[in-house]
Amino acid sequence: KEKTARMRHSFGHILRSKGFVWLAGRDSQVGEWSQAGAVGQFNCGGGWMASLPPQFWPPPGSEEHGKVMKDFQGPVLQDRRQCIVFIGQKLKQDAITHALDACLLTVEDLLDKGEHVWKLGVRHLPDPFPPWRPLGPPPQMPNGAEP
Repeated sequence: KEKTARMRHSFGHILRSKGFVWLAGRDSQVGEWSQAGAVGQFNCGGGWMASLPPQFWPPPGSEEHGKVMKDFQGPVLQDRRQCIVFIGQKLKQDAITHALDACLLTVEDLLDKGEHVWKLGVRHLPDPFPPWRPLGPPPQMPNGAEP
């Protein structure tokens, strides 16, 4: 109860939150966040589209392909991003934003022995989360058909 009261005082009454995140060093896997009341879960939500070979993407020009490309941030980041939604009462947006921003990598975090590692391949920082199972190979098409 004390922790819930402290959270409510800091951020407002968060009833539900959910979304996905890109964790440093886990460039091919989506972190999936889900919270309702006092219960929260954080797991691997599968792979980013960026981690799939193009033959497994929706066909160019299709509505599905348009939805995928809407979320792309260029040829390097592609669809990797942070997207979390909060539902609640008297939410303190500035406090929530500040707390989430404090989780983002800084330029100092990206310096590895004087070399700038940028965003992909960050492996030199501690990872406080348990390991996720590696993603399997892309799905096989029935009867050897091409995607």
